[in-house]
Order: sequence, then structure tokens, then C-alpha cells
Amino acid sequence: MGKEKSLADVLKAAPSVKEAAEILRRRQNIPELDTIEGLQQCNSQFSSIWAKLKDLWLRKNDHICAAVCVIWGHMSRDNILRSKLADQGAITLLVAELSRPSLRLVILRCLAVVTSHGGPTERRSVANKAGKAIVNLAAETDSNNPVFTWCITVLSHSCAFSRSWRIASIDRLFSSCRCVF
Repeated sequence: MGKEKSLADVLKAAPSVKEAAEILRRRQNIPELDTIEGLQQCNSQFSSIWAKLKDLWLRKNDHICAAVCVIWGHMSRDNILRSKLADQGAITLLVAELSRPSLRLVILRCLAVVTSHGGPTERRSVANKAGKAIVNLAAETDSNNPVFTWCITVLSHSCAFSRSWRIASIDRLFSSCRCVF
């Protein structure tokens, strides 16, 4: 009898990161993320779900982290879950991994969900914790790269909520971009 594949190998073999996230969700017994009932279950089971996903994130495997990021993005569509994720430090964990090219796009997409659905508290948190890193990333990324587009999306959703870095950082971004605005 053959050895069972590791979680990382199973997720690596998935045809897309979205499907990898679905595999991870089922394997970790996380409720459906596309139904009201499932999101309510996630809310009531948040502590155990957070612990599972954080432990997986801390393995620092690209395929696992990408799937976790997609799950956090889905959870962030719900106001209560988004606030709980932010309170537990998900934004800090995401920002810390922006230096990994293999995860940049999925992290930025997750942050875009947080900022597009979030209220002032979440937007301010993203601006304060990720703003400078995202401005620097955008400044060194070609404007034709999807990473650049997602950087601009996250910044446009969040920059109005943080005065601490807004003006100087945006001026730096626009002056260093290889594109015309």
C-alpha cells in the first residue's frame, strides 16, 4: 500500500489555488465559506479554525500558505470574521510574507478583499501595517505586472485611512513608477 501524500503535495497538485483552498477547507473540516450558514458556523468555531489556519500558515510552505490566504480572503467577506481575523493578527502575518514572490499576488488579493469589504478600522490597519511595504513593492514592480495592479487596488482602498505615511509614500510611488498616470 502506497504512502499517503502530504498536504503540501496534495495542494501542489491542485489545478488552481482556489481548488487547493477548497481541498484544504475540506481536509481541515472548515465549514462552507459561500453560504450564510457556513459563515455563521465559522463565526461560532472561529477559535479552532483560526488555530488550524495559523498553524498551517506558520509552516511557510508556499502551496499551503496560498490556500490559507484564499480561505482568509473568503472569510474576510464577512464583517464579523474579518474583524476577528484582523484582531488575531492575520494582516501582520500576510504583510510579513509579501517578500515572497510566490505569494505576493494571492496575499494582495486577500488584502484587497479585506480593504474593499472592510470598514475604517480594517482599512486603517492595512494602511498602517502594509502601506509602506506595498508602496515599495509597487515602486519596484513593472506596471504591466498584476502584482502592481493589486498593489494599487489595496492602496486605493486603504490609503485615505492612514495619515502617517500617505502623502510622502504616494509621492514616492508616483515619482518612481515606470508608468504614466
